[in-house]
Amino acid sequence: MMTRIIFQRVVFGAVFGLAAAMIHTFISIQTMEGQLVSYDWLNRCMRGYVILGVVFGPASLCFRIDKWSLLRQTITHFVIIFPSYIAVNVMNGWSKLTGEAFLSMLFIFIASYLVIWLGINFYWRMKIKQMNNILQR
Repeated sequence: MMTRIIFQRVVFGAVFGLAAAMIHTFISIQTMEGQLVSYDWLNRCMRGYVILGVVFGPASLCFRIDKWSLLRQTITHFVIIFPSYIAVNVMNGWSKLTGEAFLSMLFIFIASYLVIWLGINFYWRMKIKQMNNILQR
């Protein structure tokens, strides 16, 4: 059962990563003012986003471990996905692995992670509030 869920998350993550790569490519082409996109750039972009999707998809399963606190779930999730983010950035040549670049990637990742985490947290708090209101009727 758990193997099936992990497989589904991997596949969903890969598809989501591919979709994100297509959006990134489309936006890049629109802002490049007629410049050609190289096959190498496109290949690295697609590969990077798919790898991130494959890691991010099953990594979210740590939020389903009920006996863990939300803090432990969040830290575990962060520790799983941050290294893959760094690896893909370096592998694709989007960033160099220098101290300054690492701190920059860390700051960007933490800021993005925090915004997404707060958004998801807000969404679920609202859903719980709605469910409680329905149950009280």
